[in-house]
Amino acid sequence: MTRLRAQCPCIIFDSSREALVAGLKAAPWLVKPNRRELEIWAGRRLPTLADVVEAAHALRDQGIAHVVISLGAEGALWVNASGAWIAKPPACEVVSTVGAGDSMVGGLIYGLLMRESSEHTLRLATAVAALAVSQSNVGVTDRPQLAAMMARVDLTPFNQ
Repeated sequence: MTRLRAQCPCIIFDSSREALVAGLKAAPWLVKPNRRELEIWAGRRLPTLADVVEAAHALRDQGIAHVVISLGAEGALWVNASGAWIAKPPACEVVSTVGAGDSMVGGLIYGLLMRESSEHTLRLATAVAALAVSQSNVGVTDRPQLAAMMARVDLTPFNQ
């Protein structure tokens, strides 16, 4: 990853276990672990949102510009130089969690490529992940449904 970063500084990294720990050492531009993966990296439980934010800031201190933590039904947290935001998805029936994290990463990439704000991108990624868990097939095929889901995502700044 270090060699790749020399050619492309905006690496988005989403992995798990040993690969996650090793990849984080290379300081990718954006990482998207889930809460459990972040706990493994931190070497301790992170029972409160403040604990999760503290661990995200520790990753930023290692040179990672953007840290997005997926929190399951609780939504997602994005920490970067501008601050921290919490996105909470609307309640929905969970059909399958397969691909939810990958769907979130896809939403992040799309928002970033469209040069949307961090807030809009997090809202989009959270809505895409919520749609992913509410259906048996992976992928968003209904843009009006996505727009409706985005409108129902609660986005707030995190202030400790």
